[in-house]
Amino acid sequence: MDISVDLIFLLIASLLRPTTCTGDLTKGTLCGCKMIRQCYVDMLLDLHERDEAMCIEDVEVGTSTYLVYFKALQKYCSSVFNFTVDYTTSESRNLYEILVHMPKADHEKKGESIPIILLEAGQSGGLDAVRLSLSIIERLVACEENDHMIQNVRWIFLPCTNPDGLEYVRFGRPDWVKNTRKSKGGESYGVDILRNFDIHWNECEKVKSVLDPFYPGPSANSEIETKFIRNVLLKYKDDIKSYLSIRRVGQHGILYPHSFSDQSDDIDPRQIKVAEMISLKVNQRGGALQAFVNDSIYRINGKPVCGSSVDYAHAQGIQLPFELRVGFEKDMQILKSFQSVGKGHGAALRAAYFSGLRELHAIITNAKEVI
Repeated sequence: MDISVDLIFLLIASLLRPTTCTGDLTKGTLCGCKMIRQCYVDMLLDLHERDEAMCIEDVEVGTSTYLVYFKALQKYCSSVFNFTVDYTTSESRNLYEILVHMPKADHEKKGESIPIILLEAGQSGGLDAVRLSLSIIERLVACEENDHMIQNVRWIFLPCTNPDGLEYVRFGRPDWVKNTRKSKGGESYGVDILRNFDIHWNECEKVKSVLDPFYPGPSANSEIETKFIRNVLLKYKDDIKSYLSIRRVGQHGILYPHSFSDQSDDIDPRQIKVAEMISLKVNQRGGALQAFVNDSIYRINGKPVCGSSVDYAHAQGIQLPFELRVGFEKDMQILKSFQSVGKGHGAALRAAYFSGLRELHAIITNAKEVI
């Protein structure tokens, strides 16, 4: 799919509403940044109009929104941002692979391998995970104070790995967790991407009904979305130091393998320690109403889940694979029945999650010793 620059301008003007984000470009403070990168300033000065939002966290998230956003970032900030599209869904929506990186000349000269942090979001549909992935991209691209985070690490984003499910949730089914591919008989549709990877796929109790919200598909790796995530993992696996799958299911927290069983003797102690360090940082920064937990996926679920991308990444030898659960949207609806919740709570949580990613970056670049 291609789009003209003129159309980008028109779409930006129509999509970036309403505004609640405050900031002053002349002082370089905006959307959580202490100093805005010049290319981002240029983009906003050219495309932003009065009474429009300037921060991605204040924009209505949808597939057309982030298409425009990525096109604009690639036009203005190509020195640190690039995207490619090699896969489309059954409903012809793009599956984006994003690179955020500021190459250092000395690395290029030496031909050094640059470690990768891979963040993938939205397998389970919904807005929270995708909004967070866009917010992280924004902070890395827009904020000059984060230069060190993109100089010695390549950040690969798969910012919305179930766009069909996202759009279905936006327009009428808030509890939907599958994609929307129609079954052969046409009587129903959708496969749970969370359970479709070729890892212990046949070892859980079989869900045969296509009507079930946890239907894992007719076979492992049957879905385009699964193939997309799997192939990116395989393409970069020698350089990926951490894989985080951002999801909206359950209590928010960072969870390590396994999903299919409680194999405590097979859990990497480094994964446990890193999860603890990230969780501590998020809780310190966020002041959350609900604690950001760290534990194994199996223990938090309380039951086996087979076919998980996190278990698949673990099996490929990726050192630090995690689920990053961001279920605060539904949690907030419940908590509001018992206590007041600050208006900026969601933004504070996103800032806390980013603080946890800073901790992960420090660990991967050996700025912090783990064990």
